[in-house]
Amino acid sequence: MPAAIVPRSASTPIACAAPRVAAGAVVAAGAVVTKDVAPYTVVAGNPARLIRSRFPPDIAQRLQRLAWWNWDHARLRAALPDFRRLPIEGFLAKYESTYEPSLVDA
Repeated sequence: MPAAIVPRSASTPIACAAPRVAAGAVVAAGAVVTKDVAPYTVVAGNPARLIRSRFPPDIAQRLQRLAWWNWDHARLRAALPDFRRLPIEGFLAKYESTYEPSLVDA
C-alpha cells in the first residue's frame, strides 16, 4: 500500500485544513470536509457537499441565538420533556422568552 493512503473506517468523516463544522450540522459517515459547514445543514460525500438544510434559515438563526447546548445540566434536564414533545417552533417560542446571552454571544 502506498504511503499516501491511510487506512480508515468507512464510517469516519475526515476534515481537511481545519474547516469549521457549525452547531447543529450533520456530517455523513465517510464525508471528506474541505470547507466550512454551515449551521443546521447536512453534508455528505467526497468532497462533502450540501445535501439539505435541517431547518429553514429563520429557525436555524433562532436556535443559534438560543444556544441551548450551553445550558447547564439542570436547565437541560428541565427542558428535556419539551425537547421530546414540542415542535421546534413551539420549543423556541417557550424558551426564547427566557433567553440569556450565551458564551457564543460574547
